[in-house]
Amino acid sequence: MAIKISQLNNYSGNLVGSMFFPFSPVDGSSSYKAALSTIGGYLSAALTVFGPNTVTFTGDISGRRLIIGDNQNVTGICSSAVAGARNIVSGNYSLASGVSSVNTGRSNITVGEGVSAVGNYGAAFGYTNYVGGSASSVLGGSGNCVRESYSVVAGGLSNSVLNNLSFIGGGSGNTVTNYYSLIGGGASNYSTGYASSIIGGLLNRASGSYSLVGGLSSLSQGRSSVTLGEGVSAVGSNSISIGHNNLASGNHAAIYGGADSVAYGAYSTIAGGLSNCAGDNVSIGGGYQNIGTGCATIGGGFLNCATSKSVIGGGYSNNAICCSHIGGGYLNYSFRCATVGGGFCNSSYTNSSVGGGSENCAADYSSIVGGYLNLANQCSTIGGGTRNTANFGCYATIAGGLSSCAGQMAVVGGGSYNNASGLYSSIIGGYLNSACGVGSVVGGLSSRALCRSSVVLGEKNVSAGDYTAILGGYNNVEEPNSFCNAIIGFSNTVGDSSTVSTVIGTSVSVCNGQSHISIGNTNVVCNAVGGAVIGSSSTSTNDSDTIVIGSSNNSINGVYSYILGYNNSSQGSCSVIIGHNNTNVGLCNVLIGSSNITAWSECNSTIIGQNINISGCAYTQDAVHMNKIFLYSLCSSNPGVPKQIYYCDTGGGNCTLHIS
Repeated sequence: MAIKISQLNNYSGNLVGSMFFPFSPVDGSSSYKAALSTIGGYLSAALTVFGPNTVTFTGDISGRRLIIGDNQNVTGICSSAVAGARNIVSGNYSLASGVSSVNTGRSNITVGEGVSAVGNYGAAFGYTNYVGGSASSVLGGSGNCVRESYSVVAGGLSNSVLNNLSFIGGGSGNTVTNYYSLIGGGASNYSTGYASSIIGGLLNRASGSYSLVGGLSSLSQGRSSVTLGEGVSAVGSNSISIGHNNLASGNHAAIYGGADSVAYGAYSTIAGGLSNCAGDNVSIGGGYQNIGTGCATIGGGFLNCATSKSVIGGGYSNNAICCSHIGGGYLNYSFRCATVGGGFCNSSYTNSSVGGGSENCAADYSSIVGGYLNLANQCSTIGGGTRNTANFGCYATIAGGLSSCAGQMAVVGGGSYNNASGLYSSIIGGYLNSACGVGSVVGGLSSRALCRSSVVLGEKNVSAGDYTAILGGYNNVEEPNSFCNAIIGFSNTVGDSSTVSTVIGTSVSVCNGQSHISIGNTNVVCNAVGGAVIGSSSTSTNDSDTIVIGSSNNSINGVYSYILGYNNSSQGSCSVIIGHNNTNVGLCNVLIGSSNITAWSECNSTIIGQNINISGCAYTQDAVHMNKIFLYSLCSSNPGVPKQIYYCDTGGGNCTLHIS
């Protein structure tokens, strides 16, 4: 039979039949609600809803329940099972729709198959989902579970929220076990940390409080840690690990990309790369297999190692230790505040620097700008070149060149195979030069300064004495025990014990000369003190304060004597010869002219003329010997005939002047 809802007010028994509801089976009018409250018993009928389909309609009027479906079990006050079958609704003010669902909590909603809402104020939708906490929800999916309050599983498969105020968006096999946590989706993710989050992915774990994970098989264990990628781990507090198989185990450590890297130190950073390792306060920009410890920085490269506040810009197999710096290159080494700019196989030690090049080594407080196989000892400098060594003491300098050496406080300006071994010595440049003496200076070719404060310039010049200058030329030699000499020219020799002598010319020989000057060619000075030889092929021996000026073959052997001309010889002291082919043996004589001769006994005499020979006179002195004298304005009996105007009295040695 068909009974209208308005007719239920007048019926007190059970009705079995069919009723037609052209709209919702529950009339929302207040009069209908009041009628149900006053009618005792149960109403049972076959209900047709929007057509020929029928369902069982059961109304528990005393409990204010509405039941639509088969085998529904509704015992809660003001609860309903409005569709489906075999639902159990024991909670008050709850609603169930679907199949085989359990709704036992207050003010719950279950929609689906096999879902359960056992807490209060919750909702369970989908298939075999479970809501155990208050004010929690499973909004869809299958096999999902919310056990605590104020939590949500939006959907997915076999996801579980086991604590309060947490959320799973979807995916499968995801689990949240702590407060305020979230899994956005993915599969087999496990969030155990307080207020932790997993964005998505597979097999991720967020165990640290306030941590964040996304990717594959990744772990955020540290407090406020972040992992994004595959197989990455952030173990330290406030750490970040992004990429592939990276581990940020130090507190405040970060890896922003790359693979197989480890940031184990506190405040360490790896921007990217492969298999890099960073200790405390270390930064690695990228590269491959770089290792940094103790506040070090590595920009990139391959197999670099920086320790204790050191910096490596890049390159390959570089090693910087203790506040050192390597810009790049290959197999470079710097130790204790040292710097290597680049290059290959360079080494720099305590406060030293190598700009570049290859196989250079700078010891403590030294500097090498570049080049190849250079070695700088303590406080030394090498500008460049090849195989140079500043290794005999401190403060040496080599500007460049090839295979040169510099000793303590010495300088080599350039060239090749030069050796400035003397203290404070210098080699300007050239080839195969040696500055062994203290404060000596050498420049040229195959020249040597063997003693103190000497200057040697030119080719194959040698100074074996102190304070000597060889200022140019070729094959000049100063022998040992000499000092304070000056030589300019070719093949000159300053012999043993010569001092303060000056030689300018060619093939000049000075032996035991003192304060003497020789200018010219093939001059010989021996045991001469003071004086000068100016000319060629002249000799000054056993004399003092003598002067020889002429072209050739002058010879002087005495003191305070002077020769001007050529082929002259003076063996007496205090004499003067002007001319050529003159010979003086006496003392304090003056010979002017040519081919004049004096004997040893001749003293204080003057010879003017030619071919005057007074060697046969007996002890003549204080005389004047002249020939061809012309006295103009005087009468002469025979003016055109030369006369002997001087003769000796062999008996008494008196001299007489004759004018005729």
